Amino acid sequence: MRSQVEKAKDLEEKLSKGKSALIDLKKETQNKKDQKLSYSEIEELFKTADISTAQNELKKIQQELETATSEYDRERLKEKQAILEVLKEQLTVEQSLKAINGSVDKLGLDQSVIDKEKKRAELNPEEKAIYDFEQQQKKKQEEFEKEKKRMEREMEIYKFFQDQKFASSAEVQKLISDENLKNYSLEEQELILKLGRERIQLEQQKEEKIRLEEDVHKKFNQLSNDTTNLQIKNLGKLKNEYRNLIAQIETALAKQAQLRGGRGFAIGGFTGSGYNSEIAGVVHKNERVAPAWMTSKFADTFNQLEKIRTRGFAQG
Repeated sequence: MRSQVEKAKDLEEKLSKGKSALIDLKKETQNKKDQKLSYSEIEELFKTADISTAQNELKKIQQELETATSEYDRERLKEKQAILEVLKEQLTVEQSLKAINGSVDKLGLDQSVIDKEKKRAELNPEEKAIYDFEQQQKKKQEEFEKEKKRMEREMEIYKFFQDQKFASSAEVQKLISDENLKNYSLEEQELILKLGRERIQLEQQKEEKIRLEEDVHKKFNQLSNDTTNLQIKNLGKLKNEYRNLIAQIETALAKQAQLRGGRGFAIGGFTGSGYNSEIAGVVHKNERVAPAWMTSKFADTFNQLEKIRTRGFAQG
């Protein structure tokens, strides 16, 4: 852009000098004593407004020069040719200047930037060096202030996400909605979205942990309830088994009592043949019970004791 502005400046100076030269040429031509062209012809020539018209006229004059027979006509054509050549050069400068200004406009630069470059183009080399140094320092300072402001703004955003207590990931999602982001710059929006998404992920992990803990607690309570119910159920089953066992014992005792004439073993006597582990009856206080091996080994002794017992019962 700088080279374009400098070139435009050079063309403007050239154009300005060319206009002055045209004015002088017009006056000189009109005031020439031996002028071959009329005043109206001169005026018409200087009204030429574009290069193509000037080029066409020059071609026409060249053709007429080749066919001219008189010296007077040749002089008139050469005067026209000289004026058109100067006009053509001036129009070429104008066209170049217009093209450069158009290319600068397409850059979409602020007018103040263009004005600065035009001002620079007017300086001599030494002044340009000083001007460029000052502009560089000014630009560095502006960039420093801009970067400082950006970093301060980012720190505010970081601090907000660090200190803010969110109730849920949905609350964070609401914070980074388009409605809330519209008041921030694009750079700030990108930072907020980045931090927001990280915070959403963190909040979702916390929520998932809470859900898992609640699920574990619920399952533990369910297991405890199931265990208690099972224990109660098993306890009821054991009670029923105990009842059945007691009933069986009572039934067996009742049958033994019937077989022994209803007397049982309260007055002593042989319990009958069978397995050593088989239940034959109950014992009472102040009685003694001899195991099977003793009754077998000391059979004579127990027979004597049995005789004494039965005699005593017959007498009692």
